[in-house]
Amino acid sequence: AYIDRKKEGYRLFDDDRVIIDTERFLSLLSKACDQPEHDEQVLGLYLDALDLYRGEFLEEDRFEQWCIEDRLSISARYREAVERVIHILEAEQDWAKAISYAEILIRENPLDETAVGKQMLYFSKTGQPSRIKSAFDAYLKSAGESDIPASEKITALFHNLV
Repeated sequence: AYIDRKKEGYRLFDDDRVIIDTERFLSLLSKACDQPEHDEQVLGLYLDALDLYRGEFLEEDRFEQWCIEDRLSISARYREAVERVIHILEAEQDWAKAISYAEILIRENPLDETAVGKQMLYFSKTGQPSRIKSAFDAYLKSAGESDIPASEKITALFHNLV
């Protein structure tokens, strides 16, 4: 009832009963961006959007040229949303939740200096010095595996925090 076959292809009917997760994700992000930053609903909108994200857009079609631009755009929007959530959680001083969202960014890119630095700072604010060291060691390991020198900024932050 929801699928229409046209020649060799298929499409979903434009129907209110059909919900496409990518469209819903982008719609929630747009609503969140349209709200004033201090609005109480903004965090909820971002979190609802992030709950819909299940990985890269059409991940199984990695080499299909027609979806590469959308894949990159949606991934970038996801990353921006995670960063906005972290910013809001920082303002609320909810360090435990901020740690978990920083971990999302680090899983995607273990060499993300900003996310690693924030994560170490949040561990410091929650009185977890051993986790500061673990985060720094994980960063050093990833840098070494990539033959990239450790960032002086992250190294200095680590020494200041411990």
